[in-house]
Amino acid sequence: MHAGEENTSPQVQILQTTYQPGRAPQPVEPSKMSAIGEFLPIATQPVSALLAMSETQAAACSAKQRIKANKEVRQVAEQSNERSDEVHAFGYTFTLAPGFSIKINAESSLLLSSFAHEQGLAMCIESELQPKAGGWSQLLPTLSPDALRVFHEENAGGASAISECLSMEVLRRTFNASLKHTEMQLTYWPPNGAITDFSVVLDGVELGVSVTRAFDFATGALSSVNAEALLRKKLGGVLRSSATSCQDWRKQLLHIWCQSRADVVTLQHAYALLPIEIVADTVVIFTLCRGLHELFAEKQSKQPQRTANKTKGSKDAEHLRILAESDPFFRVQAPRALGG
Repeated sequence: MHAGEENTSPQVQILQTTYQPGRAPQPVEPSKMSAIGEFLPIATQPVSALLAMSETQAAACSAKQRIKANKEVRQVAEQSNERSDEVHAFGYTFTLAPGFSIKINAESSLLLSSFAHEQGLAMCIESELQPKAGGWSQLLPTLSPDALRVFHEENAGGASAISECLSMEVLRRTFNASLKHTEMQLTYWPPNGAITDFSVVLDGVELGVSVTRAFDFATGALSSVNAEALLRKKLGGVLRSSATSCQDWRKQLLHIWCQSRADVVTLQHAYALLPIEIVADTVVIFTLCRGLHELFAEKQSKQPQRTANKTKGSKDAEHLRILAESDPFFRVQAPRALGG
């Protein structure tokens, strides 16, 4: 090609134009040229460059391009899962995530941030999660990394993986909370008491989070008696686990999943009748979720294998051996052999 002539090779045409059906090819912005070129298959490289490569080099180049492309795709997917838009209307905040939307009172987010910093303050928050069509199998891949970590890591057992995972997702999307510890990372003294599902950091403060589902296995509808019993049990467990926790949280959130509006109202009425010593300063979040059958139908898939918590200050056998060897008063010395 002579100086001044326009390069019209297929490769340059691919890099310099984009095509849309029904329209003439459009020029690509120069800032996007390098990004497009990185994802072109090796076959679009100049023929002279391909001839100069050995088969091994060509294969390595192609594999490297595929790895880079896959990494970029994963990063884009993770960033997409982290993003959510907010719409404010009619006194509510609507959070629009890839797999669902959340409706919550516009003041609740500000109030929760304030209540997280102050001991002795309790409140109830009502929210609603509306999943998109497709069920749990299609919702799971759209969740944030923190929620996926709660779902995939081992817990203390029970049929609560989905409810705990979605609880983390709601806290992440709605209140910008981040996961601090999963269930098996939390420690208590004395051990073998009430436990918390996970902990989060919200506005710089660590909070414990306990999650439960409110429904009647027999009838489906939640009675006033069952609602009060559930609240007393869970709020009491929150107080006990906070008292024995070795973590730094000051207070906890109790997140209750409900499958009908009537159940939310029943729980709110029962909560209003509870004594102050049970309510304490726990923040209770009621979340109505309809259209996600798996949330309330989840069954325990395997017997939990919880590792027993170590006694505070206990040392393993190897640690004790090293201590004994380093102690001059208890070191056992072998007798000297008598020379002859």
